[in-house]
Amino acid sequence: MKKSLFLAAGMFLASSVANAGYVVIDDWSYINEAGFANPTYDAGTGTQTLDGSSSDGSASIIEGATPDVYGSLTGIEDHVCWGEGQNSSCLEFANEAGDDTSRLEGIVDTTIWGPLLFADGTSMRHDNFSILLANAALNGINILDALHLSAPELNSGLFKAPEIDFSVAFDETNNGCPVGEGPYCPDDAFLISNASGAVVVGAGADYVDVAIGMDLTGVVDESIYHTDYQIITRLSGLEPINLGPLGTVFGLVTREGQSNFLKAEFAVRAVNVPEPSTLAILGLGLLGLGATARRRKA
Repeated sequence: MKKSLFLAAGMFLASSVANAGYVVIDDWSYINEAGFANPTYDAGTGTQTLDGSSSDGSASIIEGATPDVYGSLTGIEDHVCWGEGQNSSCLEFANEAGDDTSRLEGIVDTTIWGPLLFADGTSMRHDNFSILLANAALNGINILDALHLSAPELNSGLFKAPEIDFSVAFDETNNGCPVGEGPYCPDDAFLISNASGAVVVGAGADYVDVAIGMDLTGVVDESIYHTDYQIITRLSGLEPINLGPLGTVFGLVTREGQSNFLKAEFAVRAVNVPEPSTLAILGLGLLGLGATARRRKA
């Protein structure tokens, strides 16, 4: 009896990590690409421009991307401006070092337990400067964010994560802050909704976490590999507003008269994986049964 229970405990502890559904893909190569689409403006004067390329000379991974300045390649624009001369505001994919971040490639490790392991994503810069009252102001835009993950454990070697379409209403406040302007006036705000199935799962003083499911059913050998993951995007550097209950709508304040940076990172998290402590408790339980049986026999 004792021998059988000890053998069962050993087999359980070994198979719990290596058997069906518990082999987690440890790391992934990735391409992350983002750009702008469908800008809309208030009525007014001035100049509105939409240019650049999210693909940066490579074939775009954004679904439905249209031909761009590279001719034979595809991509969407990654730079938008409105206003007049020095009285202009602009959005572009760039970090504080001035690097173009509309398309990034790298490695991301899977988070199984503990703090999230983030990799760099498509960060955005907003040069938020006063425009003339007569100028047309941006009032809406779509931000498209695509992510491709590669790993040898995948049947095809590639997983196309669900593309996120952030629908953004932009509130360009009147710097005189008349009655009825947003409480953040004279600053401006991005009000974000309809993020293509992504939901807000966490927030702090300067960040928002948005998650979307990642189901590998049919993409890996399910008799071996875990299939249940999440992709969590962390947007940080701007003050969140109007969050209310966690869900699909959130806002971010962008300060007037300066360059604002929205840092984007993402993590791949394996969900519903038993923690080591749980496996250890179950294994010790089997060992305890063996010890009890031995005492009774004696």
